[in-house]
Amino acid sequence: MPAAAAADAVRERAVAIAEESWRWWQQQAEGSWAGEYLTRRGLAGACEHGYAPSSWDALSTHLRELGHRDEDMIAAGVAARTRNGRTIDLFRDRLVMPIRDHGGAVVGFTARANPSVVDERAPKYLNTPERDTFHKRQVLHGWSTEAAARLAGGPDRCSSKAPSTSPQSPHSSARTSSPSHHVARP
Repeated sequence: MPAAAAADAVRERAVAIAEESWRWWQQQAEGSWAGEYLTRRGLAGACEHGYAPSSWDALSTHLRELGHRDEDMIAAGVAARTRNGRTIDLFRDRLVMPIRDHGGAVVGFTARANPSVVDERAPKYLNTPERDTFHKRQVLHGWSTEAAARLAGGPDRCSSKAPSTSPQSPHSSARTSSPSHHVARP
């Protein structure tokens, strides 16, 4: 199999796993702290969200039951391998939001830790790690397909704001520069 075809197959499996992870996390959101948190922040209905349970392997187990391999889950950025070789979920007890490519496919995630659980070792926000199948700089993080289409008609560089649920403001975040390769031109 030529290298390009192999890379395409890996990406297709990663996107399939990301899409299934997203569906499953959306199902887990009902009754979790995630919806209440967004409501308290004034963000209810403002963004897609799901919930990653606090289990070490609930998502991995679900994906395995559907026939996905551990190596593919790791390549998709939803699982990690421990030092003893066990595959575990990367996102645990987190409000999860999807990162979509210019075509609308889920290609990664950003996830906020449960604010009522204090763990100095855990980052407040966790993103899908950079992988062969996911390059954060190649997607407009948090932008809808419609917003990306509007930006495609604009200048080669624009200033954008990635989504955040930080306490300063429901819409505050660090400013980032978005090169034109982020935006699909018609």
